Formats: sequence, C-alpha cells, structure tokens
Amino acid sequence: MSFLNHTKHFLRDLIIYPKYKKFDKTYDSYWQSRDISIRKFNDFQKYRAEFAEKFIKDNDSVMDIGCGDGSLLEYLKDNCSVGKLLGIDFSPSVIEIAKKRGIKVINRDIANVESLLDIDKYDFITLFEVLEHITNSESLLQWAHEHANKYVFFSVPNTGFVAHRARLLSGKFPLQWKAHPSEHVRFWTVRDMKWWLNIQNYKNFRMVCYGGIPVLNKLWPSMFAGGLIVSIQKK
Repeated sequence: MSFLNHTKHFLRDLIIYPKYKKFDKTYDSYWQSRDISIRKFNDFQKYRAEFAEKFIKDNDSVMDIGCGDGSLLEYLKDNCSVGKLLGIDFSPSVIEIAKKRGIKVINRDIANVESLLDIDKYDFITLFEVLEHITNSESLLQWAHEHANKYVFFSVPNTGFVAHRARLLSGKFPLQWKAHPSEHVRFWTVRDMKWWLNIQNYKNFRMVCYGGIPVLNKLWPSMFAGGLIVSIQKK
C-alpha cells in the first residue's frame, strides 16, 4: 500500500466512524456482515501468512484457531510442504467457505477452552487476530502453548498506533471495529504486550511490529506500526 493510501486511511480513521451495521450479536452474523463471499487477502493477512511460512518445515502440522474463511491455511497449503492442517472456528458461514477451499475445519467455540480439550497437539498453532475478540485471552493462549510442539503465533492490533492516540486526543476512542463496536474486547500496546507475556511467564517470545505507516513503523514501531505479531517458541 502506498504512502498516500496510508495517509488517507489514517485521516479516515481519525475523523470518521465506520458505517454502523445492525445485526444480532452472534458470531455468524458478524462474518455475514463483512461480505465473506468476496473477501480477499489484504496486506496484513499476507504479511502474517508470509511470517508463518518462514518457520514451517516439510510435513509440519498447523492448527489455525479462529481460522475464519481458511485463507491462511489455504496459503500455507499452496506455498509450503505442510503436513496435517486443521482450522477451528464457530461460524457455519466461514466454515463452509474454508471447506470448499479444501481445509479441514471443526466447529468449536474458542471462547470456551473446555471445548478444545479433545484436540491433539500440532507443531504450529496460530491465533491471528483472535485474542482481542475474547475475554479469556489468557486461557486460550495457555491452551495453545500447551498444545504446540514448536511454536505459537498470534497477532493483535497495536492500540498504541499513532492514529489511535490521535483519536483519543480528539475525544474519540481508538477505532478497531469494522461492523460493530463490540468486535474487540481486549487491547494491547507494544509495552502492554511485553508486560502481559512476562507476567504469564512466557519467556521465549519474539515480537514483530508491522503495518501502519511505512518507514516510520521501522524507526518507531510502538508509535507507527499498526499491528503486533508474537511468536512463542517451545523449549
């Protein structure tokens, strides 16, 4: 995305609200409100997929929690020599799309960790743009860490991004929703994420800041990066 487009999105997010879409607050309605039939890989999704791709070796197994329409697993299937793939989600609409892409998906409520107890371990477990949507993020991350043989990858928006800070200064809350304000219930900055992981005794982790404003996101990531990717390596 060009610098001009980033500037346009920055100003849009600073000034306006998204179109408020009325729907019942079921997870399936959330996906239907986002026109899943025409969704394509955006820059953020592509970056996260390419990040995971660098770590995955031949025949590694990958579980994607909150897999949505299966885009990530489809990318890994097409670009890596992966072994077993499994998606987990709760929306019949996106599960149907993922299955049409040749992805094995099981229907589980990821907000209820007990629903995952019968699932086997996988080499890699991903939770991209998931933890901010549930209240018990700690429990789900702990489950993923216990069931990953090699790595856990997860991503969240960077609430310390300059657009969110500027929006607060203007008297409006940081804008991280597309269809309904109830989408996100947890929020992290770069500093918050480091504290949060350390307080839970995750020692072997690495954080990558990405997206946001090009060039500046490398010079001052906590201010100018739009998102955070965390990798936790199993010992």
